[in-house]
Amino acid sequence: MPAEIETFRLSTKRNLMLFAISFSLGAGLAFDIRPLIFLGECLTVLAVWAWFRSGRRRDRFHFKREHHPRCFEDDRVAVRLTCTYDGRVALDLVEIRDTFPPGGAYYVNRIVGETLRPSHQLELEYETHCSHRRGLYTLGPIRLHCSDPLGIFHHYHEFSTFTTLYVYPKVPEVERLDLLEEGTLRHVGQEVVARAGRSEQFHAIREYRTGDPLNLVHWPSTARHGRIMVKQFDDNVVTDVSIFLDLHRLSLRGLGDVTSVESMIKAGAAIARAAIAKSHRVQVFALMQPPDHVPLGGGMPHLLTVLDRMTLYRASGDHTFSDEVGRRIALLPPGGTVAWVVAATNFNLERCRPLIESLIGDRMKLLAVLIDDRSFLKLFFEQEMMHLEAPQLREIAAELKRLGCRVITAASGEDLRVRMEMVE
Repeated sequence: MPAEIETFRLSTKRNLMLFAISFSLGAGLAFDIRPLIFLGECLTVLAVWAWFRSGRRRDRFHFKREHHPRCFEDDRVAVRLTCTYDGRVALDLVEIRDTFPPGGAYYVNRIVGETLRPSHQLELEYETHCSHRRGLYTLGPIRLHCSDPLGIFHHYHEFSTFTTLYVYPKVPEVERLDLLEEGTLRHVGQEVVARAGRSEQFHAIREYRTGDPLNLVHWPSTARHGRIMVKQFDDNVVTDVSIFLDLHRLSLRGLGDVTSVESMIKAGAAIARAAIAKSHRVQVFALMQPPDHVPLGGGMPHLLTVLDRMTLYRASGDHTFSDEVGRRIALLPPGGTVAWVVAATNFNLERCRPLIESLIGDRMKLLAVLIDDRSFLKLFFEQEMMHLEAPQLREIAAELKRLGCRVITAASGEDLRVRMEMVE
């Protein structure tokens, strides 16, 4: 919060008024000069009148702030302030200053151009640009400056009127993310394919295999063929999307709004947005300290939940990506889509290779979003060693594609939306 600088001056209207009253009454009484005494009395009455018209009573004001609780970076936010005044005298000079931390100016001043009358409710509206990056911001307090019509007495009041505003990352609208468009039934989030499984839909009769449950034996076909035959059913293969964000401490590179973590957050949010728009269910695993998990869900309310959580994510912890993913494989529905959003130099391909083979073996579709963190400014000494030891981005991408993954690469300064539509 920026510090306020107050200038104390001796030659103010209030001090001049008090000096004139003191001099007039003092000199008039001391030397029995009636005009001076009369002047002092008039100035005293004027000062008392100005005092009562200056809005000195803080408890006479009540404020309420209304605005949409969420917005995206670079959006314009409309705010409405309601001031209820239940004083007994009208106020002419009132200035209301609101505190808006995500804006560039921090403070928003508004001078009331009308007289604030007793038992009056005043509504003020302003619209300001949200120039700061994602995060949870607290709007407030509200500061009020009141003065009498002559500008002699000034009163400053502060009101603890606080509201919260979620500033979401600016999510690119990815339209052609092919991996999320294959075989989805609208408004279902689950597709049914004719594959051997355990649903209630009968598929075919086949020969017994080791490990098949005995309750699936079809005895009439067994008797007819002279060998054990079992019933085969369709398998419900879900198209749920599981997003892994590798928010390791060393994955943070860059300064301000241009960082590798911001690119990772925006990429993960774009995948969630595109998946939910196509009626998939989405879950998010944020690998940081402490880790965070957004359970499976669908629809716009779930997208708001995902964005709320992503708004607060920060890079922290010294975990190993492959170990963290391995612990959570049991939470992934077979046949779904898994999206890894990682920093390229922090991605250990050899340790992730068994995970990739296991996921693809379970009929998973794997999408790897590699953020080229080499293109961002290094912040930690350890990142220099990682930069030298890690393989080049093109080598990682080529090996991932050979293993059956879809790959997206993005570097600093590139249009993330365009890069995400170029699935390799």
